Amino acid sequence: MKNVLLLIAALLVIVPAAAAQTEPAGFERSYYLEPSLGVNWVDQETGHSQPADAGIHLGLVGGWRFHHRWALEFHTGFLHNVLPATTTRDEYSVTQVPLVPNLVFHFPNSSRLEPYLGAGLGIVYGSGDNSSGTDVALEFMAGARYRLDERLELGLSYRFIMVAVASIF
Repeated sequence: MKNVLLLIAALLVIVPAAAAQTEPAGFERSYYLEPSLGVNWVDQETGHSQPADAGIHLGLVGGWRFHHRWALEFHTGFLHNVLPATTTRDEYSVTQVPLVPNLVFHFPNSSRLEPYLGAGLGIVYGSGDNSSGTDVALEFMAGARYRLDERLELGLSYRFIMVAVASIF
């Protein structure tokens, strides 16, 4: 819990300080909405050698770019996987819904391609064939967006979500 409070305190210092900095010419603070479609993998449980099948990730991110380098965003979506049968259990499906606010750092440059890195702390609601619940989650991301015009970008990203991380605090 102490680390969570330190993270919140750091964000309360970083975000206002970054927003107060002078912006380069042409930058405008803006909101954005980013739908995504991708592949989702779930690590297999300890002791089970069969990997989970690749699943689907339908995502939605809403954000606010408040500085040419910084943005705050909220990631949610729908992740679904099927875990194969083992000697101790039948095949079953897992569905997860992340609810994660993120702080994103952009690397602006003179090209149309802009890389970014981000991290966030939130929750993931998960349900399987026999149970459901909510766990604390950390999310890390890396990606790049290609600016097609002033209002439209196309991107590729990787998101890593660690679920049930409360024990690391």
